[in-house]
Amino acid sequence: MKHPAELYQYKRQGLTASPDFPRESGPEPLANLVGRFLKERSAELEQNGQLLDVWDKIIPESLRPYCRLDGLRNGILSIKAASGPCFYQLKTMSDEMVRRFHQLCPSARIRKIRLLPLSLPAEETTLL
Repeated sequence: MKHPAELYQYKRQGLTASPDFPRESGPEPLANLVGRFLKERSAELEQNGQLLDVWDKIIPESLRPYCRLDGLRNGILSIKAASGPCFYQLKTMSDEMVRRFHQLCPSARIRKIRLLPLSLPAEETTLL
């Protein structure tokens, strides 16, 4: 068997097994990997679910077909919206939306809303 420092260097390079450094155990069961992934991501998944619930409460039903949540990063909630009346209405509502998100989903820590253009299929744009 090689020296422990050599084993450390070998593992640091991302290598897992060789004749000199056999695996200490077999491959990890998939259930363990999925369980660990869900445990690590559960807070993020729960927050995303809360954001969607709040979205449904604060966005008027008439606008929902023309806008979508795009993402949340560093306290900035990105929303894609169709050009025209929908975009303008969301822009005028943005301060109120930030306030409502703070009120109904404080864990998201939304401090700003960024509106991005949304391309809709031609048949949907005739409804605008």
